[in-house]
Amino acid sequence: MISKGEAMSLVTQKVINEMDYHDFERIVEAVYGQSYELVADVEASNYQAKTFDNITKDAPRYRSNASAEIEKFKNTGHYFYLAATLLRDLVDNDYLPEGDYVINISW
Repeated sequence: MISKGEAMSLVTQKVINEMDYHDFERIVEAVYGQSYELVADVEASNYQAKTFDNITKDAPRYRSNASAEIEKFKNTGHYFYLAATLLRDLVDNDYLPEGDYVINISW
């Protein structure tokens, strides 16, 4: 048997930044000047939530060539699994706050 206090001690509460996928796409398109679809980028389906942990300025980058990938996207509009890199770049440039993210997908 587990006590209520023990059960509560097993849970960690934290702040999570949450947004709709349309809003994320709108921000990306406005900042980078290219059309972007999160659903296609991360191969998501309806009624899904994509999570991105530890999107902070001092965290290790998701990709070692992130700057080149961002420049390629800005210049050509081509992307492939770029969501985490875009999210980190938006945080690095103070468009979005640091932290953990949940992007909700529902159409």
